[in-house]
Amino acid sequence: MQKQRETVSVLTAASTHTMRREDFENLTQQNEKLITELGETRAAMLSYKNMCMVIADQAKNLKLIHERKRDEHDNLLEALREMQSEGATKERVGKLYFIIMLSRWQEASVNKKYEAVISEVKDLRVELMNSATLCQHREVQIDDQEKCIREGNLNIVNLQHDVQKSKGINISETKAKELDRIIQDLADDKSELEE
Repeated sequence: MQKQRETVSVLTAASTHTMRREDFENLTQQNEKLITELGETRAAMLSYKNMCMVIADQAKNLKLIHERKRDEHDNLLEALREMQSEGATKERVGKLYFIIMLSRWQEASVNKKYEAVISEVKDLRVELMNSATLCQHREVQIDDQEKCIREGNLNIVNLQHDVQKSKGINISETKAKELDRIIQDLADDKSELEE
C-alpha cells in the first residue's frame, strides 16, 4: 500500500512537469512558423545581397562613364586651346565651347546618378544588416522551442518508465486505466511531434 502511494505520488509529480497537449501543439506551430519566417528572411537577405552586387556594378559602370566623359572634356579643351593658338575662326571656337558645355552637363548628370546609386547601396546594406540580426533572433527562438520539445519528450519517456516500474505494483484498476490513458496521450503527442 505504501509503495502504491509512493508510485502514485512520483507519477503525479512527473505529470506536473510535463506540457499540456495544447501548449505542446502551440509550441510546435510556433516553431514551424519561425522556421518558415527564417527561410523567408534568408531568401530576402540573399536577394538584398544580389541587389547590392548589381548596384555596385552599376556604380562602377557609372564611374567609368564619368571618367570617359572627363577624358572627352579634357580632349575637347585641349583641342580648343590648339585651335585658339592656331588662330581658328570664332565659329569653330563657339562650336567647341558648346561641345564643352554639353560635356560638362553630361558629367554633372553622371555624378548625380553615381551619388544616387551610392546612397541606395548604403540603404541596402543597412537593410541587409537588419535582416541578418532578425535571422539570428529567429534562430535563437527556434533553438529555445526545440529545447522545450526535447524536455517534453524526456518527460514522456520518464513517465513511461515510471509506469512500467509501477505495473508490478498492485494499484486499483481505475488508477491503472488513468495512468495508461495519460501515457497514451503523451505517446500520441510524441508521435505528432515526430511527424
